[in-house]
Amino acid sequence: KATVSVLNCRSSVTLHMAMRGVIAVGCAVGAALGDGIHRPPQCKTFKEIYGTRGQGGKEVCENMWDGAFEYTPDDKPAYQMDWYQRHNPNDQTTLDIMAEPENQHNERFFGVDPDTGYTDRCLDYFHKDKPSPEKNMTECALWQDRSCCKKETVISADKLNEGYGEKYHWDRCGQLSPQCWAYFVHEACFYECEPAVELFRMFPKHEDAANHSNYFHKPEHDDNGYKSWQVSKMPIKASFCDRWYEACKNDYFCAADGGSYFSCAAEYEKYDQNLNKAAETPTNDDDLSAKWIGLIVALSVVAVLALVFGGYLVTREKAGKPVFNYTPVDKVGQENQPAAPKPEEMMKQEN
Repeated sequence: KATVSVLNCRSSVTLHMAMRGVIAVGCAVGAALGDGIHRPPQCKTFKEIYGTRGQGGKEVCENMWDGAFEYTPDDKPAYQMDWYQRHNPNDQTTLDIMAEPENQHNERFFGVDPDTGYTDRCLDYFHKDKPSPEKNMTECALWQDRSCCKKETVISADKLNEGYGEKYHWDRCGQLSPQCWAYFVHEACFYECEPAVELFRMFPKHEDAANHSNYFHKPEHDDNGYKSWQVSKMPIKASFCDRWYEACKNDYFCAADGGSYFSCAAEYEKYDQNLNKAAETPTNDDDLSAKWIGLIVALSVVAVLALVFGGYLVTREKAGKPVFNYTPVDKVGQENQPAAPKPEEMMKQEN
């Protein structure tokens, strides 16, 4: 009975090893078939993306927007993306920043009215050429007295979310909570409508600054990669950034490149292009079917060979001629020990 049990145990181990081989081959073939298929970036909570170093608000304002904004303590001049007073406080913020000694001759502020803090320029994308009143705004109404955005550009929160294409949608990782959604709307309104944003272009044009003519004006991009819509290090009040993080910390967002909005957009663009190509390729279904048929055939052949080989091993073991030698656990290390004397030999020794 002990011998039969050992044989059965050995047979089970052999078959188990054979089946593990089948699974391993299947995984390898599946991976080969999937190679080159672009997948969407991973989604994580704001807390997981931005909150790991205890500076969630700073990470949201700076990392998400690739340095467009700078997390700035509230006791220093910094811009607001929302407010509750009647007039835009950001005009005064511009004057406060201009008054700092290091900005006395800063070219970026050429053309700003020294009394009102008004600038007469806007960014170059969906923006107007110059700020002007935009009455009866439903979204972004804080800027209706003086705005760089057109009403049709910001007519609704959905329009703001969809304006730059699907790759830039805020909710690619699922529906956002209402409080989190509201902060994305605040940022979008600020970027589209706030005249002061133009003062913090990443790529200003300096050669005409002395004459204040066509300052900063360039095409949307040139051969050097210039982009007239990009913003860099615009100071934003820390309290706003902190509130944004708290509102969204349990919501999901794209985690690519530390939660970079623009890196995520690039990843989603690749993913969407892949899906579109698959939908537009007439032979795609046939190709995919062929791949699956090939996978099934390959796995079937491997499975049959593994089972045949496993059966061969079991047969040899039952016949007392195992292909692989097994050493019982209780005999390990005793292979080279001298054999125990037989009883009759022990009796002779005693006599």
